[in-house]
Amino acid sequence: MKKKRPKILMFVPQFPMPVVGGLEKQAFILTQALIKKGIKVQVLSGKINNSNISKKFDKNLNVTRIYWPKNIFLRFIFSSFSMIVYFIKNKNNFDIIHLHQTSSNSFLLIILSKVFNKKIILKLVNIDDYGIPGLAKSTFGFLKIFILKKVDCIISMSKISSNELKKIYYNSKKIFYVSNGVILKNQKKTQSSRKIIKVLSLGRLSIEKRNFDMLKSWSVITKKNKNVYLDICGDGPLFNQLVAYAKKLKISESVKFHGNIENVEHFMRDASIFVNTSEAEGNSNSILEAMTFSLPCIATGVGGTPMLVGQEGEKLICQVGNIKEISQKITFLIKNPLIRKKIGSGMRKRVIQNFKIEKIADQYICMYDKIFKRSKQSLLNCSNKKILNYLLSENT
Repeated sequence: MKKKRPKILMFVPQFPMPVVGGLEKQAFILTQALIKKGIKVQVLSGKINNSNISKKFDKNLNVTRIYWPKNIFLRFIFSSFSMIVYFIKNKNNFDIIHLHQTSSNSFLLIILSKVFNKKIILKLVNIDDYGIPGLAKSTFGFLKIFILKKVDCIISMSKISSNELKKIYYNSKKIFYVSNGVILKNQKKTQSSRKIIKVLSLGRLSIEKRNFDMLKSWSVITKKNKNVYLDICGDGPLFNQLVAYAKKLKISESVKFHGNIENVEHFMRDASIFVNTSEAEGNSNSILEAMTFSLPCIATGVGGTPMLVGQEGEKLICQVGNIKEISQKITFLIKNPLIRKKIGSGMRKRVIQNFKIEKIADQYICMYDKIFKRSKQSLLNCSNKKILNYLLSENT
């Protein structure tokens, strides 16, 4: 007899295409991997612009877009009404609701799931002021935490997230420990000259990413190194300020701002080093992508980053805001091509062993099945044991 699998409703406020950010991209590749493994997935998302029409990405994935005004108050009113209508019309078409972030709409869906007796899971995509502590300090924070604890499963991707859940006394048996996943790509390099070193920074240009730290570090590096170039891919509210700051530091000739790039493979293949200076991360998709292209990753030790790079990359972890440390580690890799290659190879091997999206999808399916069957067993055995041991090492 064929095993009955749960049907999943994904809620992602801005589901691709086009890809908006790491959260949206991760949701997209996860749905693709789940569908390939026979899981029925439908997506509920916002209609951000006229190109975001309700359509099928392939024959097995339906995306329904609801009206999504720019005004936050109007958005909540219209989206809430649309969600209630959608829920009533489609309640028999899904078994589990998968929320990819905490938001006012997410809390509404949690309430609706309880009203209609549906299972619901929530992914914690960030930490600290962007995670549970920030939620607790927000308006009606105590109520939001109360509602959050009614979720059937919460996804944790870092030690800090695990500790945040522990502090609000969330049931540890209902925590699913998992990392983000990545599509394994051909790592063939395209760099034309070995004398030229290209460093890549990829992500949203916003305060929490601390892009100014990258430019400050680069101003130190260019004083001591020639034929080095920095590619910054991404867009955001700080774009113009960062361009102006690069000019102020007199490093514009060696820094290129490329804006939002949907396909970053060319830049990954062309780079020798990857850098992430963020002060807040859940699991960085950009770091995972860099690892698939055998790039050594210099990154701040926030969120799930230490878990992603593991022992193979722990020597390249930096403190947030430490310009001297960041510039020294970049310079060290510029000067040592053999070490770059060795660490980069370790990064790709680690992705293959732990972070291929197909493996991550299997872990999600294991979790979905347990939730669907209303099993009271812990979700620990659904997680990658190597990653699980790391995430629990400070909590035991």
